[in-house]
Amino acid sequence: FVPWALVTADTGKGDTATFPGTFPCGDVYLSWWRDYCGSKDQSVRVDAGWIRNAIRSLPHALSSRHNVPVYCNQWGVKGELWADHGRLAYARALLDAFVASNISSTYWIWRSYPKDGRPL
Repeated sequence: FVPWALVTADTGKGDTATFPGTFPCGDVYLSWWRDYCGSKDQSVRVDAGWIRNAIRSLPHALSSRHNVPVYCNQWGVKGELWADHGRLAYARALLDAFVASNISSTYWIWRSYPKDGRPL
């Protein structure tokens, strides 16, 4: 579960996404929004605490319950999330949550090349 606007470039939101930030429930939980919110448009505040809770309540709980390792295949931050909008804070919060929950992961480097004048 992640705000789609932070991890993919096909949201049409351009450079308006921020971290921390407030997002429609449907953007945060995608098709599972009914399990978390009263409506798809309900606002959800996403910050480091939200990320820690999401990691703790899902993959970490699975790992603990079944005494198995959990691996996050790949995660990243979309190119349009500029540094001054929280790109590094988001990456740090997610990585910190993985480490705290003993979950291995791979960071997908989307920002490996310049694009439309944006910095790497």
